[in-house]
Order: sequence, then structure tokens, then C-alpha cells
Amino acid sequence: MLSLVLPAPVIGADWVNQWRAPDPQGGVRLKSALAITVDPERERFYLADGIAGRLHAFDINGRHLSSFSGEDRLGVPISLTLQRSGRFWVIDRAGNALLRVIPEEKRLERFPFPLQGQGAMLPQKVVWHPGTGLLVLDRLSGKVLVLDDNLKVQERYGSACTDVVSAAGSVWILQEDRSVLKVDPQGGGKVRTVQLDAVLQRPVALERNPEGQFLVADRGLAQVLVFSPEGRHLYSIGAKGRGIGRFSSPRQVVSLPSDTHAGAMLVLDEVNRCVDMFVR
Repeated sequence: MLSLVLPAPVIGADWVNQWRAPDPQGGVRLKSALAITVDPERERFYLADGIAGRLHAFDINGRHLSSFSGEDRLGVPISLTLQRSGRFWVIDRAGNALLRVIPEEKRLERFPFPLQGQGAMLPQKVVWHPGTGLLVLDRLSGKVLVLDDNLKVQERYGSACTDVVSAAGSVWILQEDRSVLKVDPQGGGKVRTVQLDAVLQRPVALERNPEGQFLVADRGLAQVLVFSPEGRHLYSIGAKGRGIGRFSSPRQVVSLPSDTHAGAMLVLDEVNRCVDMFVR
């Protein structure tokens, strides 16, 4: 039987909040903060402001660099992933579509999906896997879909999925039952399951860091929980609130590559409309 552990509401294991972006004293004001993705080649990250319909670029120190609205064609961006440096896939919730975006060339291609009938899909998150291609978390089916070059479904994984990430050559899927699926697309789609051993209230986001640990953002607990590769709860980061080191509604957690900022992570807070960087 699993041993259930209640996480403590503290910043754990020597983590320190280094900065918060946008700078409250700066000139950038977000209407919402719905998604982030990291470009390690340029040492920057991108944030989607869904209500404003904009993508913002920040450097790795949290300084704002630029904004992109796609001439108001981004709709309501709720998720974005980097295909390669400077090229993105974005989910537009308003148009129920995938967008292929190259901001520097001011290019935007739109691929809509129906909500009913054949090909119906409600994309919640988009992820680029270098070996497999495009993956989409579909809210209608609760599954992670692998799409081909024509955006047709080739494979389906998981059930009642809440998040999906690409890390260490594999696809990792968080499910509502506190399990994490490891999918090896290049190995015939072999699936392995890891069960997380902590009490979770509303887990919404998953990440796997360079050490092989799982990071889970829980909106109910207002924390990021850290688990061993075997699923054992190690410690928790943060607590409910608006100040430094606290979260109101964590939505996404991203671990930075070891060659960028070893061991650092970004936490996106939807209600606080900010990104916090933690280092140790």
C-alpha cells in the first residue's frame, strides 16, 4: 500500500526565489499569464498573455525583451511550445486552433479543429517532441494525441490526462489518479507507470528536471511538489499567497536545461500573473 505524505507549506531543499517577472516596477503589465516555454539556445523564455492575445519574450534574468501580437491574430493563446529556436506552435482557445508562428518573420499559419463530428478536438496543451513531432493534450478525450505532419492523429496515450511534457527523449504524462506515464515513442510506444505517493488536491502541471525528479504544480495546495524518479515525495516549494516564494494559482512549472541555469526552474502563476525563478 502506498504511504501518503502531506506536503509541508514551505520552500524546501535550499530553493531561493531569484526574481519575479514582469518586474512590478517595469512597464509591462499582463492581463493574464497562461503559458511559458524556454528557448535555451537564446537563453530566453516566452510567456503567453491569453486575454491580451500576445506573446512576450524575456531574457533568463527576467528582463522583458519584446512582444508579438501577430497583428491581433493570436486569438487567446493558452499554450505554446518551441519547435526550434524562434519557431513556435501555439494553441488559440478562441478559434480552437493550432497556430504555427515565426514572430521574427511575422508569419502565422492557422489550423482549426471542429468541436463536433470527425476530427473533433479541444486542444489544451501543445508539446514538441524532437523525435516524434507534435503532441496535443485533448480535453474532449482526456488523452495525449500524437499528430503527423498533416495534423492527423497517429497515436493516443493515457486517460484523464492533466499535463504532458517532453524530457530526456521521452514523453511524460500526468493523469488524474496521481500516476505519471513514461512513453517511449521511438521504442514502439512502450509505456511505463510511476505512481506519486503524496496527497494531491488539484495537480495541473508536470515537469521532469535534469536529475530525473518529477515537479508537480498543484493549484489546490498552491505548491510545487518534488518527487524522486520512483515517485516518492521529497519536499514541497511555496505556499498560498502573493509574495515572493508564494503562489495563488500555479499553472505551469518548467525546469531549465542544465547547460542554461543548472537546477533552476520557472513557475507560472495565473492569478498573480507572473513567472518566478527559483535557484539553489
